[in-house]
Amino acid sequence: MTVFDLFPCVSPLQRYQLSITRLLSSLDGNAEVAVDGRVPGLLSGATRRVDLLVRGRVFGTGVTVAVECRHSRRAADVGVVERFIGKLLDVDADRGVLYSRSGFTRCARARAAAARHPAVMAVSLGGGVRLPRQRRSGAGVPLPPCGVDEITEADFALFLWPCG
Repeated sequence: MTVFDLFPCVSPLQRYQLSITRLLSSLDGNAEVAVDGRVPGLLSGATRRVDLLVRGRVFGTGVTVAVECRHSRRAADVGVVERFIGKLLDVDADRGVLYSRSGFTRCARARAAAARHPAVMAVSLGGGVRLPRQRRSGAGVPLPPCGVDEITEADFALFLWPCG
C-alpha cells in the first residue's frame, strides 16, 4: 500500500513533491540540490534552465541528476524525451527524471527506457492510472513502471546505481 492508496485525491503537485522526496532519499545526505537552476551548456554554450539539479553520491559514486516536469494537456511524445536527452547531454547530467502531468506515449516511454548515457526515467503524474509492468515496447522490451505511485525508493536507487 502506498501513500497514494491512502490519499487518492492527492494533487499532481503533491505527487511530484512526494516522488522527488523518494528520489532524494536514494542519495546520500550531503546531496546538493539546485531548484530552478541555471546551468551553462557544455556543448551549446547557452545557459540552460533545469527544474531541479541534484549532485550527490550513490554507493560511493558521484552522480548528477536533472529533473524536469512538463505541464501539458497532451501526453509527452518521443520528441519531448529526445529534447530532454539533448539537454542532459548539454548540462553533463548522468541521469534525468522527466515528469509529465499528462503521461507519456508508448513510444516516449520506450525511448526513455532505452536511453543509457544519460539514463532517463519517465514518470507520469496522472492520478489513479496504473499501467501494467509487463507491457512491452515496440522492440519487445518490457517497459519499466511509469506511474508515480508505482515507483518506489528502491526503483530510484536502481535507476541511480552507477553502471560502468
